Amino acid sequence: GVGSAVKICTTPPTGGNVDAFAIDSTSAHVVFAGDVLTNARRELFGVAIAGPAAQSVRLHLAADANENVSAFALAPDGARVAFLADLTTEGRDALWTAPVTGPDTAAVQAHADAVAGGAAVPPLAWSPEARGVAFLGDLLVNEQFLLWDADEAIFAADHEEGDTSEWSSAVP
Repeated sequence: GVGSAVKICTTPPTGGNVDAFAIDSTSAHVVFAGDVLTNARRELFGVAIAGPAAQSVRLHLAADANENVSAFALAPDGARVAFLADLTTEGRDALWTAPVTGPDTAAVQAHADAVAGGAAVPPLAWSPEARGVAFLGDLLVNEQFLLWDADEAIFAADHEEGDTSEWSSAVP
């Protein structure tokens, strides 16, 4: 009815906005992006669809000046979100994944930093069973875009830090 709308994001600073959102497949959570904490710094947040706004949580560690989330996609099961952000090297978007409920420390970078000038780019496409994300990127050679897959084995391992000790040549 009239007056039943509930604001589910914090009030942004002057000039700030929420510019994108998506509802998870269970209709329990909303993921949204915008410069709601610091004007001109686009970050990613999650909140229960019923609110309140005070319970919205940033889904990655705090961004530094000029670091931004550029794109995001919810997993089909609604549990996680994949997003592109230059949180480790300014100007080089990496693929990250995080639970839609947070906390910010649960965000994981899904690949090593790209070569100078390189980055991951949209679109982001989750596999139907939500086990991995396909994306484009010029991670090895600047301006040579290849198709990449970051699956749950990469998310679980410390691949982004060069640790391949959990990997095996055996096919499960």
